[in-house]
Order: sequence, then C-alpha cells, then structure tokens
Amino acid sequence: MKNEFEFIKFLKKGEIKSPRILIGIGDDSAVALPLENKYILLTSDSLCEDIHFRKGWMNPYEIARKALLRGISDVVACGGYPVCANVNLKISGENIEKNLKDFYEGLKEVASKYNFAISGGDLTLYEGKTIVDVFVLGEVEKIYLTLRSGAREGDLVCMTGEIGLSRLAVDILETKIDVQEKVKRKALKKFYNPEIHLKEIREILEITRINSMIDLSDGLSKDLRHIAVESGVKIVIEEEKVPAAKEVFDAGIKEVYEYVINSGEEYELIFTLSEKEYERIKNYRNLKITVIGKVEDGEGVYIKKIDQRLSPLKPGGYDYFEKK
Repeated sequence: MKNEFEFIKFLKKGEIKSPRILIGIGDDSAVALPLENKYILLTSDSLCEDIHFRKGWMNPYEIARKALLRGISDVVACGGYPVCANVNLKISGENIEKNLKDFYEGLKEVASKYNFAISGGDLTLYEGKTIVDVFVLGEVEKIYLTLRSGAREGDLVCMTGEIGLSRLAVDILETKIDVQEKVKRKALKKFYNPEIHLKEIREILEITRINSMIDLSDGLSKDLRHIAVESGVKIVIEEEKVPAAKEVFDAGIKEVYEYVINSGEEYELIFTLSEKEYERIKNYRNLKITVIGKVEDGEGVYIKKIDQRLSPLKPGGYDYFEKK
C-alpha cells in the first residue's frame, strides 16, 4: 500500500456489507437508512496503550478486536444491537502495512460475528502510543430499551457469566503471579476476546422485562453504584453468591471475592428485574445467570459478607480520575 487511495481500496475489498448502510468506506460520511419504531443508540470507547494494555501484550489484530468488542458491549447493555462502527486508529509507522492489514482483519472478524458493518474511520501515523477510538451506531426497539435508571425496590440483582478472569489475566501478563497453563489460557482468552452476550440478551428480552442493565466494565463494585445512583435505590448483594471464576481459586488468590468484585473489563451484564419476571428466565440454558442480591428502598451499595455482616461496598479497581 503506497498511499491512502490504495489503503481505501484494500479496505473496500474486504468490506462487511449491511442492508442498513447505503454508503460505507470511501466517502466523507457513511450513509445509513432511517429507522422505524426504534431508537438510535450512539456510543464511543477507546483502547489506549499503557492504560488498557501494555506494549507487547497485544498485536494489532487483538487490539482491533477488543476495541470493537468494548463498544458493542455498551450497545448490548441498552438492549440493542450494533448497525455499524467507525474506527479511528493512531499507530506508529513500524511494519505499517502488515499491522494495518492485521488490524482490519480483527475488525472484520468481530463485524462478521455480530453482523454489522465497518462504515468508516480515520488513520493517523505518528510516533506515539497506539490509540483506538471506536464509535458504534446501534438500534433498539422501543419496548426493549433498557437503561441504568429503571431499577425498582424489590427487584432481584442478576449477572451473567462469571468474573475475575480479566483481572487475573492482567496479573499474569504483569508477571505478578505464576499459574498453571490451563488457568493462564482461560484468563487470557477472557482478556483478549471477551464474549459479548448479544444473541442471549436479545432472546431474554423477548420473554421477560428487565428494568435496568449495565455492562461490567469498571468492576462490579463500581458498576452497581451506577445503577443505584441513576435509579435512586439501595442495592444489597451477597458475597457468597457472586460468581467468581474457578480459575481465580485455582490461582491461589487470597480474598477471592474482594478480588473478583473489583475486576474490570469483564463485559458481563448486570441487570435487575422483578421476581415474577425472573421466573420466566430462571431455567434459561444458553447463558449462566446468577442472582447476587436485591434492590431495596434507600441509597448506596452494600455487601452482606459470608458471616452475615452488612457493610457498604466501597468502589475499587482502576479510576481514570485518580492521580497516579
């Protein structure tokens, strides 16, 4: 690829098509067909070297894939699905042709799996740290729109999957701990390629009413607080019900529940719904769903320890606003 025109030609050759996108890569703006009886969802996210990963941890293919998955997760957390994404890449000029091809292959894999288009973006070559900015356009039927602000007193607090593997992966990559190979493989798979439960949550929304939802990106201790604050409620979870990944125990982590509750970038879903609505999905087999607590009248987030002591759940993990 000698110039920008050859690069655009390369991108268009492998472009993922979507019936919703009339004009994609190659023009000043993408052109999407208007919606009927649906809301538009717009979200953006960034993946930055030395904040979300370190040099040597991820290749361009893995960086592209994870950056896009982060954006899709936000759309899914509102009950919707992605339509298209624009991706801006800032990258150094070393091995640029191979890196760009690998990066775009990562984008294509995710777009193909979750059935949406890469509609455009921007490329900047510079001598600095790698930064990927993702802008995702999604849509959601009006009856399925789910926000952080809908939790009600009496709701059950549920979450998908299990947590702790992403934090474990970071500790492995930073060589803070030594673990068995099978534990390492499971943790790194979660870190590099988190599963976004798009299909499953759409199926669940067809049979039940979820009152509030958020994706688990900053850690359970922080993301529960978003629901509590936006909904004006009190949330109480039970420590022993939090679904900690078996591999965290296998790794010999001390204070396992404190460890997993503060594990970020898990991209599981936390949601609340009434006990009656929960009865509709309690036997749902396509996705592990665990009831970890309840919504009560009041404010704040609390945790009931295994010894039954109740105490405020302090937000932990990484905070971008803290001075390092």
